[in-house]
Amino acid sequence: MSISLDDHLQKTSPEIRKLYNDLHERICELGEDIEGPVSTKPYLGYKKILEKKRRNFVEVHIQKERIKLHLLPAEYNDPEIVKVAKKHKWTLDHTCFLSIEGQLDKRMGWIKQSYEKTKSLSRK
Repeated sequence: MSISLDDHLQKTSPEIRKLYNDLHERICELGEDIEGPVSTKPYLGYKKILEKKRRNFVEVHIQKERIKLHLLPAEYNDPEIVKVAKKHKWTLDHTCFLSIEGQLDKRMGWIKQSYEKTKSLSRK
């Protein structure tokens, strides 16, 4: 069973839907090499298109009153972004939340770092 973007958005408030739409626009402005959102049951993925593959750089989990973001590891140096426990072995192992418009610029800075991190990972 596939799940659509509308399925993700129907479980949240109009404010969070607007915030997601603003987030989506800003993510797509990072570059022409972005594919997304790719809808899976738990999240919406945004991928950077590389030479021979595509790599997720942010997972967007739409929740009732906020948006949860999973990002690639980078030097974030901020207590608002938390590293997921190693036992999970996730590639996108840093998490933060977005619940109000005023947080969007800061979160986009982190998303941009994650997007740029895909360049270094593609060389491995």
